[in-house]
Amino acid sequence: AGATPPLRDPAASRPRRFATPIGIIGPVVQELLDPPPAPGAADLGRDRYATAGLAIVGVVTLTLAFEFTKRWFPIQEIEVSRLAMVAAMAWFAWLVVGRRERPPLPATALFVAVGLVLGLEFVSFAATRWPNAPKEIAAASAYAAFSVVVATAVRTRRDLAILAACLLVSGALVGALGVAEQVFNFYLWKDRPLEVFGRRNSTFADPNITGRFYLLCMTAGLGVLAASPGKSRALRAAVMVALALVSAGLVVTGSRTGWILLVVLLLAWLPLLLSRSSRDLRMGVAIIVAVFAVTYAVNPAAGARWDDVPATGDLQPVRPGPLAERTTTFIDPILEKVPVDLVRQYLIRAGVAMFEDAPLTGVGVGGFQPEILGPYRGFIPTDRLSKPTSLEHTELVRVAAETGVVGIVVFVGLFLAAWRTLWRAAPSQDRSIRIAAYTLALLLLMLGLSSQLEARFYTEPYLWLLLGCIAAFARMDHANGVVAAAPPRSPTAWRPA
Repeated sequence: AGATPPLRDPAASRPRRFATPIGIIGPVVQELLDPPPAPGAADLGRDRYATAGLAIVGVVTLTLAFEFTKRWFPIQEIEVSRLAMVAAMAWFAWLVVGRRERPPLPATALFVAVGLVLGLEFVSFAATRWPNAPKEIAAASAYAAFSVVVATAVRTRRDLAILAACLLVSGALVGALGVAEQVFNFYLWKDRPLEVFGRRNSTFADPNITGRFYLLCMTAGLGVLAASPGKSRALRAAVMVALALVSAGLVVTGSRTGWILLVVLLLAWLPLLLSRSSRDLRMGVAIIVAVFAVTYAVNPAAGARWDDVPATGDLQPVRPGPLAERTTTFIDPILEKVPVDLVRQYLIRAGVAMFEDAPLTGVGVGGFQPEILGPYRGFIPTDRLSKPTSLEHTELVRVAAETGVVGIVVFVGLFLAAWRTLWRAAPSQDRSIRIAAYTLALLLLMLGLSSQLEARFYTEPYLWLLLGCIAAFARMDHANGVVAAAPPRSPTAWRPA
């Protein structure tokens, strides 16, 4: 009678809820989540401070796509998502200074790769001082700092599931708006003549970047279906509605890159489609394909998007330029065999010419635009000289032109380091964990491939959100589904996690 009752985890007696604002996603998302950490691992779980950090990161994930919010502020660099990032960084600073927790460092290879990316950009700017460089370097550095916040806030597989849900909710909203723009013939905002080709940008400035975002949502949605077989009908219905909306939205962007990469994405899931336990995944793929086909068929502007792609061998002639009177580059024979539109054609050739002239270190970070408008202006077709496109659309060419062989090695090294980190972190005996790692790897692949035709890689916020998730995933104890919390640091010593 006088026995002491057993201790009980207070969290176990409460219904599984999310902290506001993540709670708005609703009970459907709870089906995505793994069970809470087992008793005895309480020190590996969450507390209210960690939950606050995850809530802020969730808000960032929900609002990253809302680029149109920059119109609400007098300074165009301010967006709602960036304000949320500032709040996330303030939370991180308080965690380190106020609670004296050690910030987690990512796996060594990933940590070194990110350091080399940022270090090269700073060194290149110090040597060349192009006026465009500070903005790019500041953006990449700020996003890299945010990735550390993500790696700190994401501590369990439940947290990864929450961020996936936030991404899908965001994708469904953006996709629904894009479809509405097409049906009712309006634009939420527009800073370029999109109506010429009937393209819909939804909440982004560039419809090509909108298409990239839809691909990320599709990858995450298919990953959820593949990793969570047998979940409730409500979950499957919610994910498939999101996939249908982003598939329709991808068509109305008119993004040829997005359409091509959709085929690559579906082929990447093909091995898992043949598995007996992949019924939900097959349904998700069927929804994407069916909605895409129907939307493409009823949208006459979609087919017209292929009209300005030249036939193979139709290489744009180049006027002799002032720099060594160049008229050819080593990439010309390849471009003659690839149906690349004329804008990307001259941008690629000019970038390759810059690489040929400075192969080791390039012309310097931020130097592509002033160089193509200066000594490499001869690569711009005569009919475009009055208003040329001067931003490189092919990321690897931009990296080669601005940072040379050194930059290419660093660029490739970042991919290899991230994929190696995922490979080492995913145990082979757990299918759901392997699929989670595969989904993260595919997300990085989609970002890398799309940047080869639409650029914006190091300054892409979704890249750094993803790298933060990869770093957190690599630190998880997958037996318990949690990340071991670092002990409080000594006020006089700093030791890497």
